[in-house]
Amino acid sequence: MITLTRNQARRFRAVFRRSTLGINHRGVVSELVFRPEDGQLRAQHRYADLAVEHVDPILTRSVGVVALPLDALADFEGAPETPVTIEAAAPDRTIVRWDDRGIPQVREYALVTPADRIEPVPALPTGWTTTPGELLDALTEATETATDDSTRYALNCLQLQGRRGQIVATDGRQLLVRSGFAFPWDEDLLIRARPIFGCRAIPRDRHIEVSRTETHLVLRAGPWTLWCAIQREARFPQVDRVIPQPSEVVTRLQLEDRDARFLQDALGRLPGGGDVHAPVTIELNGEVAVRAISAEGPQRVTELVLDRSSYTGAPASLCTNRVLLERALIMGFREVGLTGVESPFVCREGGRTYAVQPLSGGSPPPEDAEIIRIESASAAGGERRVDAAPEAIRRDLTVRESRNRPEPSRSTEDRNSRPAGIIPSAGTETPGTNLATLIQEAESL
Repeated sequence: MITLTRNQARRFRAVFRRSTLGINHRGVVSELVFRPEDGQLRAQHRYADLAVEHVDPILTRSVGVVALPLDALADFEGAPETPVTIEAAAPDRTIVRWDDRGIPQVREYALVTPADRIEPVPALPTGWTTTPGELLDALTEATETATDDSTRYALNCLQLQGRRGQIVATDGRQLLVRSGFAFPWDEDLLIRARPIFGCRAIPRDRHIEVSRTETHLVLRAGPWTLWCAIQREARFPQVDRVIPQPSEVVTRLQLEDRDARFLQDALGRLPGGGDVHAPVTIELNGEVAVRAISAEGPQRVTELVLDRSSYTGAPASLCTNRVLLERALIMGFREVGLTGVESPFVCREGGRTYAVQPLSGGSPPPEDAEIIRIESASAAGGERRVDAAPEAIRRDLTVRESRNRPEPSRSTEDRNSRPAGIIPSAGTETPGTNLATLIQEAESL
């Protein structure tokens, strides 16, 4: 029999729940196991390539191993510190008893696997390396960058580079690199991206411990330990090939903080948000502007003029997915480096590098379009409408890559934006210069 409190059950459920563990179905999963050992109560769960353990001191008498369906915690969790007893009634049945505001409650649960047959969590490593709690934040951002959409390639994995101390993730459209970590291994390890890294119930206000075994990467944060299976057979792209170097940047956009907040707030309300890839055009030609056109109403254009921001280098026009642009702003990036219309634009800050593959498109609005210009410095005062007469339209410039120097050229891309390089045109791609090409090359190996 195991005894805990309703409040303790609530703390367990913050982590031991399907959404946090990355279980995306309502079917049967392995049970949650309670093991009293050496004066400690160990709550353990294994699912696929992830194992999780919570360790608490035993406050009341608890003996024997007991299992529960994972979803059972929701039945008796609560704020009170009133006791909950969990007892094995048979090898395949567990009974739970508790009081709900003075009224006794009893519930019986059937088990798919008897408690004594459930596989325990993996062995702990023999040594640990201490690292800042920021590691969990980095793993969270990396998980939000990865994707499950690729069936042939490990874009659902995070790469932890031991020698470089980096965490890398990509979904083929965006790429995130977090640097500055000390890992106790030299090689590059792949683990599955998991939402548990972002769970706030796992403490990150203190140093955490990291290590590895032959089969698992292991993280220990306070009372929680996570085992992430190393994906030895998975393949990951060589991302160094697609991240533009600082020397390759021909145009730098510097976003002032108030402009960045204004843009972040406005992006979701611009026209065209429901279009494929939700394109917006960043235009740098005498001023800094972000333009949006809806495919359903191309005669109506909204343009945000960021009065307090600036750029250096060649004039440029670049089309991008507004969701990824907004994400860069949310992550706090304020400088964007442009290298070419077919190459990722890149944001750098501290130990973070974020690269985004642009979309093809971004041509000027029709000559008879009505342009609503909203200036960030006076946005509260309303909007200003202008007609897009030929002489009033700013030239639409793109950054053209050249062997000798970057030069601006007039855009000829179609307004129906698509991810550049996903369907490359003959003769227009330099091998390995964008994320899509890199993924295609790797999948063909």
